[in-house]
Amino acid sequence: LADESEAQLTRALNRLAARDLAAHVPEGGAVQRELARALNDAVAAVAATVNDMRDSVESGTQAGDALARLSSQAGASLDSVGTQSGRLSRGHQDLAATVDALSARAAALVEHHNEAAQAVGAARAHLREAGPANDQLQERAEDAMERSKRLGECAADLVSAVDEFKGLFEHLKIIAVNARIETIQQGAEGRRFSAVAAELSDIANHVDEVSRSIVSKGRATDDAAQDQLAGMEAVLELSRAVERGVRSAVSAQSSVDGAIVRWGATGRDVAEKGRAAADSV
Repeated sequence: LADESEAQLTRALNRLAARDLAAHVPEGGAVQRELARALNDAVAAVAATVNDMRDSVESGTQAGDALARLSSQAGASLDSVGTQSGRLSRGHQDLAATVDALSARAAALVEHHNEAAQAVGAARAHLREAGPANDQLQERAEDAMERSKRLGECAADLVSAVDEFKGLFEHLKIIAVNARIETIQQGAEGRRFSAVAAELSDIANHVDEVSRSIVSKGRATDDAAQDQLAGMEAVLELSRAVERGVRSAVSAQSSVDGAIVRWGATGRDVAEKGRAAADSV
């Protein structure tokens, strides 16, 4: 009701200010006309003042609404700041735990590095001690391999000679068979030759047995030579594997040393940044 009355008053003043009161004064009334003009100006001034006051009231209302909205936004911002502060606090705690874990891992890595350094040192000492013996072992193995190769070649030559001897034996058996046939055909004289042929056949059979034994022994000798050669090669390969293992251990130690240096610099940088972030919180 107050707002409606104020609006009606404002409209009435505006209508009154818009009317020319001097136009209604009769002729000859100069004084009345001046009074009418003055009254008209006063009404216009009052109407302008009322309009200004109304505008001020509306501006104040708008400012109050804006202030209320700003206050609400400020409250929401404060709530958000509180939430972010809690998250930041938890993040700071997590960061501190991460820094501690990194420090623990760095200590463990340094301990492992020290153990690896001791192991490599022991391996180097063992290599220095085992070096002459290893060289002698390699020389003996190479010598044994050479002997085994020569033995294998001799066995191969022996087998080849026995094969030739077997061919001669087959030819001798054929001669004995032919002699028996001639003995049957020639009668008494042939029987005497048959005895010689039988003796010759026995000799041939004995030669066959001897040749088979020689072949068997030659093959066994060749197999033994091959086994000995394989054993010597295995010994040499084992010796080379030992050397490669020690060299790999030395190379791994060098790599670990470099990684420790690089990781140490990175770990210190991460720890310093973590502490700086924690202090800034």
